Amino acid sequence: MKYLSALSMLVASLSLMEGVYILFVHRKNPLNRRYFYMTLCIAVWLFGASFAYSGENREEVLFWFRICSFGFIFLHAYTLHFVITLTSPQLKAPASVALYLLYLPSIYFQYKSLTGSLVFRDFIKQGTYWTAVPDFNSPLFLLLIANYLLYYACSAILLIRYAKKTSLKKEKTKAWLLFSAILSTIFFYNLEPFLVPFFTEYKPLVVSPLFSIVWISIVGYAILRYRFLAYTPSKITQEILDGIDEAVLVFGPDLRLLYANAFVLRLQSKESFRSGTLPLNFASFYGWFLESKGLKNALSELLSGAKKSFSCVITFRSFPQKHFQARFSSIRDTDGSNSGIVFIGKEVITKSSLFKEKGITRKEEQVLEHLIKGETLKEIADSEHMGLRTVKTHCAHLYQKLGVKNRVQLMELFHTHNILPERESERKLFPLLEKQSSINTR
Repeated sequence: MKYLSALSMLVASLSLMEGVYILFVHRKNPLNRRYFYMTLCIAVWLFGASFAYSGENREEVLFWFRICSFGFIFLHAYTLHFVITLTSPQLKAPASVALYLLYLPSIYFQYKSLTGSLVFRDFIKQGTYWTAVPDFNSPLFLLLIANYLLYYACSAILLIRYAKKTSLKKEKTKAWLLFSAILSTIFFYNLEPFLVPFFTEYKPLVVSPLFSIVWISIVGYAILRYRFLAYTPSKITQEILDGIDEAVLVFGPDLRLLYANAFVLRLQSKESFRSGTLPLNFASFYGWFLESKGLKNALSELLSGAKKSFSCVITFRSFPQKHFQARFSSIRDTDGSNSGIVFIGKEVITKSSLFKEKGITRKEEQVLEHLIKGETLKEIADSEHMGLRTVKTHCAHLYQKLGVKNRVQLMELFHTHNILPERESERKLFPLLEKQSSINTR
């Protein structure tokens, strides 16, 4: 049985290496963490099995079987949780917390495994091999089988629906790969220990955990071919993005957050990003912006390739008092498929907030509106029915309060601080301000 033990250790190591790789690719992503837990279950299952295969006596085999039972009892629960997270990126925070109820049956089965017998009622040594006796008549055994078959069936159905629903070729392929991996593992996990003994006199060696290599290989192919769960900006890119004074967010094709630069982290409260962990409501695009629902059509066009980018003014949920001139652009992979969306936003200041902060009066505001249109002081005086000296006085007060010396610097102030015009007419004029900035003060 030594060769079975060695093979189990090898597959356990491969599983753990794959899980650790996925985890460190993007530790903040809950999807990556849940996949790591799945590989951890497989590794624990195989680790315990490797010692059980070469056990000296029945008690030792039972001991290691109970150790490895954690792996196969919790694997299907982690798998379903992973698939739900993958296929439902817009899941609300309360629903995400409720998903942990999926683990209650596994906790019960684990307790029964540690305190009694579960799945196999006995282990018998035949020559150099240990064989197991499945407990087909046990209601607890049948309940366990029903539980994990139900969970795997739900996972498969969700992946089929996701593959049919998504318009992205790469996401379809990954969904079908995961579906084939789940289907293969269900078949192989049950073939040798349960199906063959049920219809024949065969005494199982319980080599089913070794078939985890099928799952590992399929997901390994997805990692190499499609960068499964592996998108993350390079270290150099991160350093560049962290150094710019603008908000940068990167979302995957499922609109799940992949990266937030240092500017965004500084804006968020320290409590929200303690230990670098994002709150549940920030995991998806729809948890970030007040206007996110209104952007659904535009985002769909980006993801489908109908549009490369679009711009708008947007507001973060965390600080609704701040507005950002935002640009959303699609990210294309080397094969031309969509890899996600990048958001770049520069904070804008509304004139009303600026005027309130600087103590600008209504009359001064009216004069300013004429100034940014490029009107002369005489034209302003005629429009507002003021004396020329009064207009000059208002201009002097405006320049003093805004910290500028002339109209050119006033225009530069609007551009430098990205001050947002609040009226439709002003928004049309705003791009023309740069041309008007060369007008001399009269």
